[in-house]
Amino acid sequence: MFVGVSHTAICVSDMEQSIAFYRDILGMRIVSDVLLEGPRVDKIEGIRGMKARSVRLALDEGGEIQLIQHFNHKGKPAAVNLQQYDIGIVHICFTVKNINEIYNRLREKGVVLNCTVQENPFKFRSFSFKDPDEVELEVMEFMTGYDGRAVLKTKD
Repeated sequence: MFVGVSHTAICVSDMEQSIAFYRDILGMRIVSDVLLEGPRVDKIEGIRGMKARSVRLALDEGGEIQLIQHFNHKGKPAAVNLQQYDIGIVHICFTVKNINEIYNRLREKGVVLNCTVQENPFKFRSFSFKDPDEVELEVMEFMTGYDGRAVLKTKD
């Protein structure tokens, strides 16, 4: 039985730049910083001769992001201009308290925001932006009366 999601892994082009973004701008804290290599890692990841730095960052109320920078395997850049209807993972969504404060803080730190805070009829507010490697990120604040199942309901 699946009971939760442990973390989301993101391969990055520049670990220090990504740490600065997720830690210093988004406010996550580093919980581990390790070198991934050896036969066990090769088996788990399915990559022969893998050598990578893995930094896991966490939020105070749960949720982790794992940043991975490979040293001996050159990855191709993520799809440019990935759209919400494209196949695959199209964004990562963070839940927040006080979305207006988060929006203003990100704007003050120079993060390019895709839109202003939008209010959804399903009782949440959100906006989106990208990380240094163009990974789409969304921020969402639930409003009073939010019912996540409402998204699945259709009009009669």
